[in-house]
Amino acid sequence: FAVRAASESQGGNKAEWSASEKRTEGWVAPDGVRPHRRRNYGRVKELNLQISRLGRRGRLDQALAVWHELITEERDSHGAIQRNVFSYNAMLDCLLRCHRFELMNQYVDEMDRSGVQPNTVTYNTLLKSCFSGDKKDLNRAFMYVQQMADSGLEIDRVSYNSVINACVSAGEFNLAEKTLTKMQGVGIEPDDFTLSTLLKGCGQARDRSKILYYVNLKLAIDQSSSREKLSSTVYNTAADALISCGEPRIAIAFLDKISGDRISEENTANLVIDRKWAQVVHDNESVFSRVQVDVVSYNTKLKAIRDAGVSYIAATQTLERMEKSCVEPNSRTFTLLVDILARAGKLDECRMIIQSMVNHHQPDLHQTEAYNVILREYTRSQPVRLVEAFSLFEDMLHDWKLKGRQCAPSHVTITTLIDACARAGRVEDARKFWTRLDQEEWGRKLLRSSVSTHNAFLKALRQATLEAEDRGERVSDYIGEARIIVSNLLKSSGGPRPDLFTFNTLLDIAVVAREMRTAEAFFAEMQNRHIAPSVLSYNILLKGWSREHGGLSRATFWFNKLVEERLEPDEFSYQAMVSASARARDPHRALGYFKQMELVRQKSNPSEVWALPHPTAYVSLMRAYATYAGDQGISTVFRLRDEMLSRNFQLGATGYSTVANAHAERGQIQDVLSVLGKMESEKIFLRDHVKCGLIVKGYCRAGDLHGALDFLQRNLRFADVSVYNCVIHECVKRSDTGRLIVALRLLETSSVTPDEVTHLALSGIMRLAATSIRNFDSSLLRRLQNSLTSSTSTTLPTTPVELGDI
Repeated sequence: FAVRAASESQGGNKAEWSASEKRTEGWVAPDGVRPHRRRNYGRVKELNLQISRLGRRGRLDQALAVWHELITEERDSHGAIQRNVFSYNAMLDCLLRCHRFELMNQYVDEMDRSGVQPNTVTYNTLLKSCFSGDKKDLNRAFMYVQQMADSGLEIDRVSYNSVINACVSAGEFNLAEKTLTKMQGVGIEPDDFTLSTLLKGCGQARDRSKILYYVNLKLAIDQSSSREKLSSTVYNTAADALISCGEPRIAIAFLDKISGDRISEENTANLVIDRKWAQVVHDNESVFSRVQVDVVSYNTKLKAIRDAGVSYIAATQTLERMEKSCVEPNSRTFTLLVDILARAGKLDECRMIIQSMVNHHQPDLHQTEAYNVILREYTRSQPVRLVEAFSLFEDMLHDWKLKGRQCAPSHVTITTLIDACARAGRVEDARKFWTRLDQEEWGRKLLRSSVSTHNAFLKALRQATLEAEDRGERVSDYIGEARIIVSNLLKSSGGPRPDLFTFNTLLDIAVVAREMRTAEAFFAEMQNRHIAPSVLSYNILLKGWSREHGGLSRATFWFNKLVEERLEPDEFSYQAMVSASARARDPHRALGYFKQMELVRQKSNPSEVWALPHPTAYVSLMRAYATYAGDQGISTVFRLRDEMLSRNFQLGATGYSTVANAHAERGQIQDVLSVLGKMESEKIFLRDHVKCGLIVKGYCRAGDLHGALDFLQRNLRFADVSVYNCVIHECVKRSDTGRLIVALRLLETSSVTPDEVTHLALSGIMRLAATSIRNFDSSLLRRLQNSLTSSTSTTLPTTPVELGDI
């Protein structure tokens, strides 16, 4: 201030400054005190401005280079250059703009050590770094305000707005309103930023009444304003909050009123339903007529049209209205239009719009997001339109080379394409695309930019593992490939890190491959990486152990760990325990978990992606009672079936086969055939050997061995070893040596290899049959016993046949 005053004054003041400067000559500073020197304030101001400009451009490295010029040492005859509060404020603002929040506290500490006192601008800059939504940031915001109060600094409107924003970002809407009350209590009225932030919080809280309250507050301010043109910012945010509350049609009508468009009869009806909103629109027409709509107003209306499911024609009419109002559309406008048309199936029109965007000469008109919208629709379609998706990607690359970064692929682009391959079950295509990206510099950069791309590839591997398991192929290779993907993520420096979704997918791949010890090792690795497992993580392990013989003990162990970690078991946790108990032949324990599952189901609606469907628990319980609880258990199976049907649950292939098996256990062969016929009418197919086994079991349990052998002889190509074992066991049980020999001869003529169950069934009667039947081929016994030591699996037919063919 003294330097500026001297330069602006006449010679007398300048002489006075020189005299005061002379008085310092000959002054000896005490020990530890730096002697006063003239400071080059002009140079400091210049460097501060340079830091501010570089910060606005996001050039942090260059800003740091300028910062190091601001040192507290003598430079030349012009004096010393010293950092002041404006220097620190400029540097903090640069870090804020470059999103390097973690470095800001270092400069605040250095500021304190240098004896530079922060001012209101310093604290306001620090407050703007508290909008991440984390509770720690919210606490930090209130700490800064308290420090301002303790230092006697003014807490101005910017400070209060920042605290309100921090509260809304953290989901603490009530705390934001309390801050508003305190702000008004010290005589500071809310501005557009304040109201827009609070309206955003209303949308998050889905509180329509609060939206109306703040709109009325804004209207009261605008009514007293003498401006001819009023800002539409708050009203745009209010309409967006209505969309978040599930009221897009009211948002359309509200924006129509602001923009002066004619409200359609349908939208008018929506306003009449909500009388309060209708009254607001009616009573404030004079205010709305002064509101100056902008591109955000029209974009919000397009968003409402999309979410309301209104015809795409309304979107084109909105664009016509923009043209008449001389409002220039931006990238968001075209992206929303493409989104609306894509949802209506107008994908060819979408590509035409993108081409017009490419040919547009505005440099800020970006097409990447519009491309991504169409790719998303190709991915969501059934079946997945993979060829069209990759064709569009090639067009995108072509436009990128011609037009530059406006069409550049993003990590969303490549993630969507890999996800499309996963949905289509085309892991080879995903693998080729990944290799192609890894060979290009821009591709490697995108792969290093987001963990979601790696997660999408892991999802493709998981789908391939499921399909390989269904085909009976080797699946361990997929686990190794998935492990390599995660290892590369862990080794990369400065790149994305594996997250919870990464490890959950890895767990699921191991579970599908039936490698439960590997899955548990992945779980331990996740914990070592300080990634907290979710309920879904435990559910994946529970699902895996529920499918393993003898897996009940490990399933119980992980279920108890889930509870110990203070996580709440959900419906799918109990479903897995029902299945594990059923496989362990413990129907009573399964019933206990089933009842607990029903209590959980009443409290919440499930939404996990990979969780077992609810009927699975019913079917598991049915299987437990059907197989291990005698005739009373069979009756329970039918009661559970009736309950499922009364709740409109689908039995599915496993449910129907369990019911058919229950009928077969009771020897009700006609009921077995009826169930199988119903399955075929509903296009639910069982494997041929399963259907054959159910019919043969029905004949055997009915005591009709002649019918069983007659059916078996006519359908040898569909029978596996379990079918023969059923007939042999029944023959042994009834001591029917003659039919036993017929069954053995059929076994001999088939390509089916006996197993140990066959051996056990024959052990008690084989010698008697061999000595008492003259025509018995004793070499069959030798061949049978020799085959037991080298038993191999048999490839069975998988092509489904109609019941009439069987």
